[in-house]
Amino acid sequence: MEYIRYCLFPLFLVFGVIAMWFVCLGLTKGLGHQTSTVFISDTGAHPPERGIFTLTMNIGAVGIAITQVLHYRYVAQYGGPTRLNKATLIIGLIAALGLSIAGAFQLNEMNEVHLLGAAMAFLLGTAHAWLQTVLSYKLRHHVTGTTMGNGGCPNL
Repeated sequence: MEYIRYCLFPLFLVFGVIAMWFVCLGLTKGLGHQTSTVFISDTGAHPPERGIFTLTMNIGAVGIAITQVLHYRYVAQYGGPTRLNKATLIIGLIAALGLSIAGAFQLNEMNEVHLLGAAMAFLLGTAHAWLQTVLSYKLRHHVTGTTMGNGGCPNL
């Protein structure tokens, strides 16, 4: 299967989630709720922005999971290292689950569960990013330099 046509999905996902976070932040500030602009979890502390924040985190988690499955299949298509590819996928999916957990359990309601989800998202997300870097490096001889240099998108 040709995965090149999905190359812009992560870009739309990132900008969509960031836009939704700004909607949550705007609602929080507009309704006079106390929040810190830097601390993202505060924007999901009170209704109605709580629902939008949870929806945003779940959409982000599903989008991340879809992106990871697509990348797993892309690497498998080019004969990349199988064990590393599977480990990267599993760690990435658990990190996406952590994002969903952090969004569903607000900091002021269930602090421990929220922090567990946030730790899963950030720590495993960082490990996933490094594993993706190693995976891309190992795959460099299987894919042309043009597609590797711009994230797999031709003519960008």
